[in-house]
Order: sequence, then C-alpha cells, then structure tokens
Amino acid sequence: MVEPVGATGTQFVLTDVATVPADLWVDLLDGTPPTLYGSVGIIIEDGADVRVVTDLPGSALDPAFDGAVVLLARGAVVGAGTQRWKVSNIAPTGFTLDGSSATLTGFATAASKLPNCTGTLVKGVAGAPAVVDATIPCVPWAVFPAREYIQLK
Repeated sequence: MVEPVGATGTQFVLTDVATVPADLWVDLLDGTPPTLYGSVGIIIEDGADVRVVTDLPGSALDPAFDGAVVLLARGAVVGAGTQRWKVSNIAPTGFTLDGSSATLTGFATAASKLPNCTGTLVKGVAGAPAVVDATIPCVPWAVFPAREYIQLK
C-alpha cells in the first residue's frame, strides 16, 4: 500500500512490503574464499549510493577494511561471476557500496485511490476518468506487468 506523506506529493510510505534478507559476504581479494558475515539491511535512496546497515552482531566491517563485499539472498552462495563491491564510509552501523547509485523508477498510487475490487478498472470513454465496472470480475494483480523496480548501476 502507498500512503502519501504531507501534501507535496513527493514523499510516500510503502506498507505491506515483503523483503528478502541480504547476506553479507566479505572477500579479502587475497585468493581465499569469501566469508559469510551475517544478515544486513539495505537503504536505497534515489540518486545516492546504496547504504548497507550492519547493526546486527558480527556484521560490522573493520574501518580499515580494503577488500570487497558481496550481497546475496539468504542461502545463496558466492560464485566466480558474483558482483563484488568496494566500500567506503565504514562505520559500526554500516557502509556505502561505491558506485552503486540507485535509480528508482515506476509509479506509486495512493491506497485510497485503488479500486475496492468490486470489478475491474476500465478506461473512460473520450477522455473521461477511468471507472470501476462491477459487471467485470476483478483481475488479480499478478496478471498486470511489473512496473516498479530498483536498478543498481
């Protein structure tokens, strides 16, 4: 669900979002296999490098760390072609993935504007606003093309 924050139309809160925990792997770049450090959080802000949150025990990096990190879904293993990131701004609570500028694209619709699923939202005729046609059964959200995504560059 999307709920606006304030009246500017530039900020909103997402609720009922399911996320997959990320596992932090550390590669010392010395030929030894990467080491699993633990679960971490991720903060993504449009136009900024991704910030990794390391507030769980065992997940923080040494401030002098000069290797690379790998972020994977829980249970996945590091392979030869797995993306590795250099990091900066290391603090006990997290670090930044260098060169990971995030671009957020897509659209958001306020929950109050969503149809109540008594029918299917249909385009209005001759420029009229779209309306819910209760004579047409609801269409599951899964059949619509995915429009929201996050791209890390």
